[in-house]
Amino acid sequence: MSWYTLLKIADILEDSALKESIVTLASLIKRHDCPYSFAEAAMKAVSEGYIKLKRRGAANARELISLWYAVKKREKRRKDSEELLRAG
Repeated sequence: MSWYTLLKIADILEDSALKESIVTLASLIKRHDCPYSFAEAAMKAVSEGYIKLKRRGAANARELISLWYAVKKREKRRKDSEELLRAG
């Protein structure tokens, strides 16, 4: 799912905590180039109450790192295709 889709779902549900959590996660992903520093920052945000996620221990950390890789992989593909289109 794209961030746009997730934000649309949050709008439909009218859950401001969910919407804020998605926006916060998106900004953390953009800010961190290392998945482990991202996971650390996200877990800190969860403990401080900025992000509302289920507390599930190691499973939560794995899912956060997986999310980071998925977003960064999509960004890399987008960059590569834009470069290819410019060159072609």
